[in-house]
Amino acid sequence: MKVQGILIVLSSLVLLAGCIKTDPAPPTGLPATTATTAPTVSSPPVATGSPTASITPGVLQATYSLNIATLTELPDGVGKVADQKGRTDQALAFSGETTKIEVPWDINAEKHPQLTITVWARFTGNIEDKAQFQVVSSDDGEFDRSVGLDARAGEWGWSAFAGEGEVMGGVSVQPNEWTFLAVTYDQTQGRSQLSVGENTVEAKEGALGAGHPFVWIGGNPSFGEHFVGDIAHVQIFNRVLTPEELRSVRDQ
Repeated sequence: MKVQGILIVLSSLVLLAGCIKTDPAPPTGLPATTATTAPTVSSPPVATGSPTASITPGVLQATYSLNIATLTELPDGVGKVADQKGRTDQALAFSGETTKIEVPWDINAEKHPQLTITVWARFTGNIEDKAQFQVVSSDDGEFDRSVGLDARAGEWGWSAFAGEGEVMGGVSVQPNEWTFLAVTYDQTQGRSQLSVGENTVEAKEGALGAGHPFVWIGGNPSFGEHFVGDIAHVQIFNRVLTPEELRSVRDQ
């Protein structure tokens, strides 16, 4: 009877040992208590809404601009020359003898209450003549949007028309030197302002009437006033550019 009891006890111990799950020995060099967790994986951000077009800072889009490269046929007295940075055939040279380029740009205040004209110009005529010349103009006789050379602001020099404010400017001219010109028009504020190089002329107050629905480059469409010299990078923007933006255009 004792033998049977011992066998029964031994059998029970064997069965009990089979029910107990033991952990395998840890690998060499790794403590048994070390816990490992899977690295956290960040999910990609979820896109919401419609994509937005990227805008390169400092780059401005002109409403109108003159692409000289596309001008394959030029009027008599107009030729291509290098621009203010010496880039070949990037400027137009005007002899002044009835020369102009007409472009179908409507820059009237009714269509564009705010407007900025920018252009590089180099006067090569006789500075002693002190005649009126227009570089960019839509004038029909009421001092409409134009920039060029005039004496009616008190001194002959780089000037612009200002509607009821008539003529502003009279900044001295350096013959045969490139000059950056910019004129801003704000019909909602009744304000026009001219910049010549880094200098800003005192603004003029007054609204502008309607001029021609087209623009002459190198003259005035109502009075001639054909420019003698070189013109490059005519651009017109559909708002009043800030001084910083004007510098960006000038440095292009």
